[in-house]
Amino acid sequence: MKTKNIEVKMENLPDIDGFTVQHLPIVTAYAQKIGIVETINTLVPTQMEIDAGTVILGMVLDTLTGRNPLYRLNKYFENQDTQLLLGKKIDPLKLQLIAVVT
Repeated sequence: MKTKNIEVKMENLPDIDGFTVQHLPIVTAYAQKIGIVETINTLVPTQMEIDAGTVILGMVLDTLTGRNPLYRLNKYFENQDTQLLLGKKIDPLKLQLIAVVT
């Protein structure tokens, strides 16, 4: 059996981000199963750029990882895959306290 030498150039490779997510995808899957984001969005209508259900899910996930202060929610999500954990790609800067409360 012959093997071929395949030369891969680094500039041809896509950018890949790696994140440590631990148990959080399981929590997210359960939250999706019980419809927590949709329920919160129904009960708390908002005109914020990020819906209330997604913000609260983010707070729950952050709390389950070590109880960071809520005003640092954006810092926590700088190193997380928001697409995987919150169901949509979100810029962590939009999770700053001033953005969440207004």
